[in-house]
Amino acid sequence: MQLEVSILYFDKGFVNEDQIKNHVRHYVKLAEQGLKLVNENKYKEALHCLKEIRKTMKEEYKYYSKSKVQLLMWRTPLYNNYYSFIHEAFVNQEVPNAYRTLVSNLCNIQSYASFYFSDI
Repeated sequence: MQLEVSILYFDKGFVNEDQIKNHVRHYVKLAEQGLKLVNENKYKEALHCLKEIRKTMKEEYKYYSKSKVQLLMWRTPLYNNYYSFIHEAFVNQEVPNAYRTLVSNLCNIQSYASFYFSDI
């Protein structure tokens, strides 16, 4: 499961609501897939889902943390919500390489998505 583009370049052109929601849906689907794998006792594959989420989120988080991008994102509520989702979901993961925190980390991604984008 891959995104067309891993980073939404808010500072280089208009990013519409559908593009943002597609990214959020991508993360939610991967988290759901990971939780399903956990229920099937396939922890290694579930951890791979979390690693895929983290890889893309890390790229986005790093890019969106640039001051010129943040200034733009704070001005637009939709962009601000997306930044907040990425920030919260990425930064608040605990021991992301451990099986014992796997379910919690996957559930947190879903929770942050539904908090910032309730219509997903």
